[in-house]
Amino acid sequence: MEVTLPWTGETAASRIAELEAQVLGLEAALARRSQELRLLQSYLCRRDLVTLSRLSTGLAALVRGTYEPDLWHETTTFTPAEVDATLEDLWRSLRPLAGEGRDV
Repeated sequence: MEVTLPWTGETAASRIAELEAQVLGLEAALARRSQELRLLQSYLCRRDLVTLSRLSTGLAALVRGTYEPDLWHETTTFTPAEVDATLEDLWRSLRPLAGEGRDV
């Protein structure tokens, strides 16, 4: 049984052009979304980023609280990288950083 492609030279070129246009559109949308996410990351704390991620995928928001047990990953290994992020969250919970919450 011989299988022939339904594409002629002209229809194949047309379809390729359509697909290339779709790819360009998707790449532009991805670049815009990446820029939006980078901006959000610069303003939101880690917990809010997790909540935003959950909401955008259709999951329920996390219960309000400083540190949710669902976000804890128990281990006996000390990770120095977590200390700075935790201290930053704790300081941020006490008072806003300079310039936060004010219109400039």
